[in-house]
Amino acid sequence: MKLKLSYLLGAFIGLLLVCAFYYLAWMIFKRITPEQAFIAEKLFTENIFIIAPLLLMVYPIEVIWKSHKNRHRKYLNKLAELDWIEQYGVDGKS
Repeated sequence: MKLKLSYLLGAFIGLLLVCAFYYLAWMIFKRITPEQAFIAEKLFTENIFIIAPLLLMVYPIEVIWKSHKNRHRKYLNKLAELDWIEQYGVDGKS
């Protein structure tokens, strides 16, 4: 539970940092070229429905990745154990 909360807190802080970065970049961009800033704002607001689901898919992808990694680790441990038994025998003596 603690690990899940730390991931959620990290995601929230990361999202805040990304928003702050985009806000600062937007303010600089708006001062340089106001007419192109309008176009950039339209592109961002129209594509937010694509960006938001991608951000929400991060957690399930991480869960799938971790389960795959754990399954792979268990398989490698079984192979190492079989190799150990093959090399040293059941009692561990040469």
